Amino acid sequence: MSLPQSGLLCAWAASWLRGETAADEVLRASLGDHARQVVQPSSPSNAGAFAVGDLLPGTEEAHTRFATFTPTSMVDVLSAWRRGGGTVRCVFPVAGDVRGLPGPSAFRDAALRAGEAVWCGDLGLVPELETTSSSSGPTLVWRSYVLTSAPIDPAPIADAAHELTEAIRETASTLAAAQVASRSSRSDAALRAWRGDKTELDLPPAFPQRAVSLIAQAERLRQLLEIVALDPVGGGVDSPAMQLREQALRPLVEAVRRARVAGYNALTERVS
Repeated sequence: MSLPQSGLLCAWAASWLRGETAADEVLRASLGDHARQVVQPSSPSNAGAFAVGDLLPGTEEAHTRFATFTPTSMVDVLSAWRRGGGTVRCVFPVAGDVRGLPGPSAFRDAALRAGEAVWCGDLGLVPELETTSSSSGPTLVWRSYVLTSAPIDPAPIADAAHELTEAIRETASTLAAAQVASRSSRSDAALRAWRGDKTELDLPPAFPQRAVSLIAQAERLRQLLEIVALDPVGGGVDSPAMQLREQALRPLVEAVRRARVAGYNALTERVS
């Protein structure tokens, strides 16, 4: 199962900032299944550069010296996050819902395209895969952005778990009543593979167990929803049936997304 890079980085970086894990573990987790990762500014200009004063607030030298810092590695990012003294958060935004996502617009747009982002203080990252001719496969590129503040979007574990349970019950009831099911051979094959797949999460050892369970459930459901999307008709023989299926799935899609936000931000929620 493919887990979101921003979620993994958020969980491990938050654990590291609390002194519970080593930096090497954060670097490994942020790499994921990729052979190589780099941190690059969001544009060739100084859009990804950070003033020393932004990273070292409260010091006389920071506000009088003119210098810039452009992170070029995840080590640079972690150092900046630690010096900034904030809490690390991740989000999985969709069009129409960018709650808690900082500005500027370039960061929001990139996060929407990627479907995820992670940040701490004034430094934000958006992951993207960069395909090259190398036999080692695509490179995981973290685009860095200078951020503006945004209201925190709280996502308590208990609330997200309750909403997910209710959405599962509501969706299952609606689909059963409408007798709309998948009939695609493509989705059937993917569903068989999904049933035999194991949910293996790469999370810090001391991560809250309720968050681990919520992430496992949400990621399994996210994968299931992706399989459902392979069959857009969904067994519906007319437009009303297809529309009913789409409407029935919408609350579950939203609940899964919110559960992922709550799960990966669990350590931040505990201290914010």
